[in-house]
Amino acid sequence: MVHIAPIRMRPQTGLKKSNQVPFIRNRNQNHGGQGPAHSGRCQCRSFAPELLYRSVRPQQRHHCGHRAFVTGLRGTNRTLRHANDSKSPAVPPPLGDGSPGSAQCSGSAISSARAPPNGTIGCVVRRNGKEGSMHSVWFGEFMGTLVLILLGNGVNANVTLRKSFAADAGWMVVATGWGIAVLCGVLVAQAFGSSGAHLNPAITMAAAVSSGDYSILLNFWSAQLLGAMAGAALMSLHFAPHWSQTPDPAAKLGVFCTHGAVPSPVFNFVSEVIGTLVLVIVAGAIGSHGVSATGPAAGVGPWLVASLVWGIGLSLGGTTGYAINPARDFGPRLVHALLPIPGKGASNWGYAIIPIAGPLTGGALAGLLLHYAKL
Repeated sequence: MVHIAPIRMRPQTGLKKSNQVPFIRNRNQNHGGQGPAHSGRCQCRSFAPELLYRSVRPQQRHHCGHRAFVTGLRGTNRTLRHANDSKSPAVPPPLGDGSPGSAQCSGSAISSARAPPNGTIGCVVRRNGKEGSMHSVWFGEFMGTLVLILLGNGVNANVTLRKSFAADAGWMVVATGWGIAVLCGVLVAQAFGSSGAHLNPAITMAAAVSSGDYSILLNFWSAQLLGAMAGAALMSLHFAPHWSQTPDPAAKLGVFCTHGAVPSPVFNFVSEVIGTLVLVIVAGAIGSHGVSATGPAAGVGPWLVASLVWGIGLSLGGTTGYAINPARDFGPRLVHALLPIPGKGASNWGYAIIPIAGPLTGGALAGLLLHYAKL
């Protein structure tokens, strides 16, 4: 029985031929004695370790470098936390706790993550030490909300307006379209600098109540409202030929904003509060330490939030159209009032307070719950 002597790991350049091939000796052979001559089979076997060393070792080094690179990418793309940096700008505080190690609102969700990589502070991505005007929390919220409303109001128009190929497609299409709109809006907001990607004044309210920092409200709410108006305006332009083909003014208004299926201000308000509570609490659970110690894997959080909004629409949305987002209703309602849409009616301002006050109330209550629960 034979065994292979250890291979000496040193540079191969300049080695003699005898050193490149490890020798094999018989286990029963004395150190001072002469061993039997090795067969051709043994000589072939002696080459195997050297060949493995030559071929596998460089690949292992390359693999380790690739793994480190992928790990770095995952760390960079992971939802950012608030850094313990005294120079940090005002950023959205985390939901559930005010400490840097707590979960943070991500999209309509709250996702926990590790400390941000070098060059990033909180939800603002720094490039060369400066924040670009088109890569900031404000612009991320603006762009994300624009995409959310463009696609969300777009699916409303698709199933409502006459001469559309998707006319009368039904509630399943509407709920699915809004879920995908949330997914796309969150991804765009994060890409443009808002890793929190609230897109919803009720989410921002929950973050403020949970942390006690209300200084973020004006910055976020202005971006969300203007983004919602821009998205609704683009949707109106996209469906421009179809407005005159649709005779019902109420149907046209329903493309832009919500109303109660059964007019009842109190119960319509309660429906919006409940829907927003579900949105914020389940989103907080998605990013909680009880579900995962490190939060959702990179890129998974937006899909989970989109599924959450889809589920809210399917289960709770039939009573009021589930605004659960003041900017989603108020911004497009303003656009409906301002644009010269053929055959439009009134903008139903008597109902407008419900999809504003209801979600803000639900967000505040959910923020209190997350604050004391410390998810």
